Amino acid sequence: MLSGFAAVSFRKGSRRHRAAGNVFVLSMLSLSVSGVYLAIARHEPGNIIGGALTFYLVATAWSVRQAHGWGN
Repeated sequence: MLSGFAAVSFRKGSRRHRAAGNVFVLSMLSLSVSGVYLAIARHEPGNIIGGALTFYLVATAWSVRQAHGWGN
């Protein structure tokens, strides 16, 4: 939550904005992985799909931005 707030509060394109955004992306990825793990442990197929979809969408958006240089 703090990294998301920091990313929003800094000027877009600044070094601090990018750093906070990267921390936010990594936080989202780790949260989605832990959510999938817990959903598997508790046999909750809907949450497995939701966590996997969240991971896919965040990772894909981040990798496309990096590949095209939009995050630099």
